[in-house]
Amino acid sequence: MANPAQDLGGKLLAQIEPRDGGTWVALAGTVTEIADFTPLTKLRSPLRLDLIGIERINSLGVRSWIHFVRDCELAGLELSFERCSPVMIQQLSMISNFMGTRSRVKSLFVPYLCPMCNAEQLSLLEVAPNGPLMVPPTIPCPKCRATMHLDELEEMYTGLLDGQGPRQRAYSTGSR
Repeated sequence: MANPAQDLGGKLLAQIEPRDGGTWVALAGTVTEIADFTPLTKLRSPLRLDLIGIERINSLGVRSWIHFVRDCELAGLELSFERCSPVMIQQLSMISNFMGTRSRVKSLFVPYLCPMCNAEQLSLLEVAPNGPLMVPPTIPCPKCRATMHLDELEEMYTGLLDGQGPRQRAYSTGSR
C-alpha cells in the first residue's frame, strides 16, 4: 500500500517511499514561497527526487527550491533528480546552482511538437554519467508519423549538464 501524499504547503505534494537503500520522493504541483521542504531535509540519504509532477515554479519558489537543495547538500544528503519536468529544466538552464553543486540529474523530459497534427509529446531522456547531453532535435510523431520538433530552443540544452557531479560553485547565503 502506498504512503499518503504529504502536503508541503500551497499546492505542492510529496509522495515518499523507501526504495533501493534510499528514499524516493515524487513531487507534484506548484513550487511557491509557501512550499516548506523541511520534512524532506530530515530524510535519509540518498534522496531520489522524481520531478515530472512539478507543473509550475514562481520566482519565490525558485528561492525556496535553491535553499532546499543547499540545505540538503550542507547536511550531507546525496541528491539525484529523475524525470525532471520541462519547468524544472528551464530553471536549471537559467540558474547555475538550481540543482546544487554535488547533485546529479539522471533523466529529464524533453518536449516535442508535431507541426502536422499539433500533437505534443514528452520524451524521457536518460542522462549518461560523464557524457554530453544528447537531445535529438526531432523524433517521429506517434500519432501521424510526421517529424516532431523540439519544442524548446536547442541552445537551452547546450552545456546544460556539463560538469555534472561535483562542481566547484559556492552558495550565496545572503542577498545580492
